Amino acid sequence: IKANAVITYIENGEISDTTPVTGASIAIQGGNDTFITKVVADAAGAQPQAGLLIKNTQAVWVTDSDFIHQGTGLAITPVSGIVTWCFFNNTAFDSNSSDAILINPTGTAVANGIFFNGAWASTSQRGINIMKGPTATVDGVYANGMAILNNRQQGVLVQNGKNIEFNGSR
Repeated sequence: IKANAVITYIENGEISDTTPVTGASIAIQGGNDTFITKVVADAAGAQPQAGLLIKNTQAVWVTDSDFIHQGTGLAITPVSGIVTWCFFNNTAFDSNSSDAILINPTGTAVANGIFFNGAWASTSQRGINIMKGPTATVDGVYANGMAILNNRQQGVLVQNGKNIEFNGSR
């Protein structure tokens, strides 16, 4: 999904056989108002870089979906620009070889307004890894009722950022 995409729907499907190492099952590199509903991305063979890769956007809703057996389940990794107003509801990021969820803007990028409600971040190296480059910004990551279980290293690792809140999560 690239720069001028507005009001995009990805619904009721399965994504498999994504390009190993460098690919992503779904990559969002611009636009706004992207809705992903009831999607399963499962890389049972060679794993892509990410199940859901977000580099630039101003609104994403992901609901009732599953990103499993990826390098990273969800990678919010802008280099410049902004990733804002992302909502992940009842979505699983599970059994990934790296982090279930990685939020890591670099350069002059901004990641803010990231919301998780009833999401799952488990059976990976880390459940959630929040970090940023020296001139980047992470401001506003909110997790409500998340299951962050059975990770090989940390469940949650907050290395940098502000206004980060976890409520009623395991």
